Amino acid sequence: MKTLFVVVALLTFPKEQAVVFHQLYDDCKVAIHELKQKYEFEWYVCITEQHWGKWHQNKTAGEWLKWFKD
Repeated sequence: MKTLFVVVALLTFPKEQAVVFHQLYDDCKVAIHELKQKYEFEWYVCITEQHWGKWHQNKTAGEWLKWFKD
């Protein structure tokens, strides 16, 4: 059974920006491996969909960018 993970990553190319990815994966490591095949990033956070909906879904890209930089 798959768990819905939300991955928030700080992309480094073509410009530095925070991006939210909603994908179904067995675990966070698989999600990160697959996303790194398409995007350039080093910093990320994996959040379960339940936790995302309760605490983080209303954060803007700018708020996530600030969070990564702090």
